[in-house]
Amino acid sequence: MKDLIRGIKVNIIGNLFRFSRLGFFITATVLYGTELFGVYTVAWATSELLNRYGMLGLEHGMLFELAHFHNTGEHRKLYQKITSSLKACLFISVLGATVLLVYAYLFIEESTQVRNSLYILIPVIPFYNVGVLLIQATMGLKDMKYHAIIRSGLEPLAMLIFLLIFWITPFRAYGIVLAQAAALLLVVLASVITFRRFFSWREVFRTWKRPGRYLAIIKYSLPMYIIEAVDTTLYRMDIFLLSAVLGTGNATQLKLLGVYGFAKHIARVITQTKNAFVPIFVPVSSETYLKNDSSELWNQVRFAMEKLFLLNIAFGLFLTFFGHDILGIVGKDVSLMPLSAFLCLLGGQFLYSTFSVVMFFLVTTQRSMTFLISEIIILAICAASGLYLVKYFQAIGAAAVVGSGYAVIMTIAVLQTIRYHAKDFMTKHTFRVIFAGTITAFLMYFLKKIAPSDWPALANMIGITIVSLTVYLSLTTTRSQWRSLIKW
Repeated sequence: MKDLIRGIKVNIIGNLFRFSRLGFFITATVLYGTELFGVYTVAWATSELLNRYGMLGLEHGMLFELAHFHNTGEHRKLYQKITSSLKACLFISVLGATVLLVYAYLFIEESTQVRNSLYILIPVIPFYNVGVLLIQATMGLKDMKYHAIIRSGLEPLAMLIFLLIFWITPFRAYGIVLAQAAALLLVVLASVITFRRFFSWREVFRTWKRPGRYLAIIKYSLPMYIIEAVDTTLYRMDIFLLSAVLGTGNATQLKLLGVYGFAKHIARVITQTKNAFVPIFVPVSSETYLKNDSSELWNQVRFAMEKLFLLNIAFGLFLTFFGHDILGIVGKDVSLMPLSAFLCLLGGQFLYSTFSVVMFFLVTTQRSMTFLISEIIILAICAASGLYLVKYFQAIGAAAVVGSGYAVIMTIAVLQTIRYHAKDFMTKHTFRVIFAGTITAFLMYFLKKIAPSDWPALANMIGITIVSLTVYLSLTTTRSQWRSLIKW
């Protein structure tokens, strides 16, 4: 449990720095405008699909067993898992990049910014995928700090700095895309250097020549790949539906994609809590599972669920009441993104982030088959229904498809957990947190109603948040819990 708690603390600190990604999106929208941000949204959505599919779930599969192999001295198996993962990832990523580049050349209109942006981003993705696997290997040994430093700190900071640099160059029209690409390459370099602190590159190259242990890595990587692929596709499905049904041929259409894409990034912020928990939960829980310590395993699940509810309710309330306001303050053409559409996006991301531990717990205990099949079916239903909903309801229809898709998927994950593991995975304190969140929601609604209309929107936002968060934390967190939280 100590490894879990320490890892969560490191990841939370790292993800606080990762919120600077929001600064990147805000700066990009303000400096470059919603039209260019719309171009970036389409290009990055396509490129990130390559990123996610090319990973084959290996970045999560890497977290299983590495700590166990390291502690038991099975170094041959350890390096075989690392090199097999790297070879599989590199092969699929290069193949996918080639296919996407050919697609962009044949089917996207020549000399358009979207096409040229894809030419910039797609070749970078295979290198980035390898870098991600290298840093994930260090996390497989339950050391979270380098991931926090590189991917949560260095990557978003570099994106922001490069964004400002390209703004003053002749390449301003592609500045957002170039900033993204440059930051990804910097992550690759840092990951290569960091990997050497934990592993031997000589042993990696020596093992590279041996036959891979692909069947062994599929046991965990394939379920994680399906989970990741469904999330990646579902999260970006609305962008592709909007661009396919409504088009990208004029400025108004690109502005809609820009505003909608910015709203998606605001809603996605809540999944940073999932990103803080899952990277340490997977190696710790898998090691506990391999030791057949079921009592400790359930303690880890309950602890993670309790803390995810505590953090996500706080974030969720803030974004519910002020997320759309942030869009109005920072972005332009906010009328293109209705509040109801934003809440649909936020609701889906809240459920996905909060119950993510349950989903990965099914994989750890090798009880995920029914859940994975259900995910694929739901994804297909969302794609089919989305064409109709987007055609008639535009942004609201697109958001409803994605939000409801996530809601159904996580409901199935919870039901499958109850079916296979007839134990409570939520503590009494978890229900106390939910009750406190309900009280705080009514308080925020009341405070927002009586807030002085002549005050700046930002001032009202800060004041209401401070008061409400103070009440929420006083209802959910005791002094002893604060001391254990702060204690390293």
